[in-house]
Amino acid sequence: MTVWLLLLGAAAVTLGIRTWAVVALRFRSSLPAGLEDALRPVAPAALAALVANTLLLDGDGVRPLGSWHLASAAAVAVVLWTRSAGWALLAGMSTLWAWTLAAHALG
Repeated sequence: MTVWLLLLGAAAVTLGIRTWAVVALRFRSSLPAGLEDALRPVAPAALAALVANTLLLDGDGVRPLGSWHLASAAAVAVVLWTRSAGWALLAGMSTLWAWTLAAHALG
């Protein structure tokens, strides 16, 4: 029972924080320039941290080189070439699926 109360409390706090931000910013036409400049690198930094964690770590150890790394290299190459996130996603996922299928087929 205590675990469920803790989970519900954490969910309520998280929902409250998100709701507060949306409600507080709803009444402002824009953020102050300093805050906007400070927040600009947050999304790319968070995405980079997620990608690095996925590519480099596997549980409690280091992920060996494999299909994830090949797929991300293909996605990076395509996004640098086309400047399109959609084509990069397609290239990365296609590479991952093809490499995984080939690995299973070869044994």
